Formats: sequence, C-alpha cells, structure tokens
Amino acid sequence: MEAVKSAVLLRRGSTFLALKPKKQWLDIEFMLKDKMDEFPVYKTFRLSKNRVAHYVRIESPKEVDRQLLNWLKEAYEVVG
Repeated sequence: MEAVKSAVLLRRGSTFLALKPKKQWLDIEFMLKDKMDEFPVYKTFRLSKNRVAHYVRIESPKEVDRQLLNWLKEAYEVVG
C-alpha cells in the first residue's frame, strides 16, 4: 500500500486498486483482464492485452455492493 498526494494505491507486485477521495465522492480504479461496461463502471481504458482499467465513482457507502467487491477481488487476483 502506498499513499500519494491524491490517492491510496494498493499493490500486489503492481497496482491493482487506486482509491481517490474527492470532496463528495470516492473514485475507485481497478484492473481486470476483460472490459466490463456494467453499471457502475463509467469508464474503461485498455492498458495491455491482459489489463483493462475500470473506473467507478462511489457517492455513498450503500453503493459498495457484492458486484463491486467481486470485481475488486478479481483485480487482486489479476496482478498476482
């Protein structure tokens, strides 16, 4: 784990999750093997053949659901 000016980065060899607190929300960035266009993903970016960055914006703790937690677990496994 590393804290930088605008984020907290979680690493397992390489970064699999970035938490970026904003005034009224939390931006979450994570890596998956495949592109997911499902809500609440609002943006994706292919970094390499096997890595796609996904961006989610959370405005309330209630928005952290099982689907998001599963994606974060998968992101952890992708970089392992």
